[in-house]
Formats: sequence, C-alpha cells, structure tokens
Amino acid sequence: MPDNAPNAPASARPVVNIFLADSKAADLAQVLCLGLEEEGIPWQCSPVAEKADVTSLAKQAADLSKLNVGLAIAPGAGTIVLHHRDLPVAKPLFTLATGRLDPESLRRLGANAARLVKGNPMILDPPQPDPAAADTGKRSPGPPRAATDEVTPDQVAELAIRVLAALRSRQSNKGASQ
Repeated sequence: MPDNAPNAPASARPVVNIFLADSKAADLAQVLCLGLEEEGIPWQCSPVAEKADVTSLAKQAADLSKLNVGLAIAPGAGTIVLHHRDLPVAKPLFTLATGRLDPESLRRLGANAARLVKGNPMILDPPQPDPAAADTGKRSPGPPRAATDEVTPDQVAELAIRVLAALRSRQSNKGASQ
C-alpha cells in the first residue's frame, strides 16, 4: 500500500473500492452500489479517516483496486468522484455534485463504474420517453443526447485510449509468455 494511502484496507479479492469520507456517505453509497450489483461487479465500501481531497481519495481507491476503478464519496464536500488507475490524479472520469443527484443518477454512476471495469459503453443519460409512442405503450430511446458538463469528449477519448493501450499490452504480454 502506498505511504499516502488512506486508512482503508486493501481487499485481497478484486473489487471496486469506494472510500467514504464522512458518515453521511454511507447512505449515498448504498444506492450507488445497486448499480454495481446490477452489472455484476463486486465492491467494498471503506470509511477513511484521511481528509485528502475527494479526487485524490478516488484515485487512491482506484490504485488499490485490483479492478483499477475507485470512487470516493464526500457529502460534506458535496462531491462524488469516479476514477480509474490509468488516469492522472487531477483528471477523474466523473466528478458529480451530491446535491444534484437523485437515486437514479447514483445508481447510474454505480453502473458506469461497473461498465468501466467491464469495458462496456457508459450510460450518460437515461432514455427519454417518446411522446408519440406513449399511446402504444412502446418506448423509444429518442435521439442521442449530449454528455453532461461533468465529462468532456476529450476525457472519454483519453480514457478509451488508455484502456485500449492497457488491453493491447496485456495481450502482447500473454502472447510473449506462451
């Protein structure tokens, strides 16, 4: 464990680490973990005593995770951060304000953390009902919507490049050892 790691145990099993910066974080984590569970990815919530900024805590959570993904929840600071091991500390994948999050948004963030682990596409916005389909009971996802201001296309592209590079590296390492 790095010298600057928070006082949270590193798990021996592969999990997404979720660092809880204060006592109010557990309520938010409970809903967020539903998204991870729905996607079939294990997680571990750990309270941390360290008062580092939330982005640094999320990066440390990702660095300590065997799945390379970590989150930090700090309701006192009004922030939830989703980070990946391959991203620079100052450039997390998502930084969300806790005051604006409803349960569905928290659940979607958990699902996105799981999708990051699996390499599946992110869910940026919920599907919108099609008013024309309302009479038939059918639902249409509607036109693609723009990403929120919390994540830029450059951040998504940077993460995709890093993940692809890591996958190529793993494949070439496996090929060299065979």
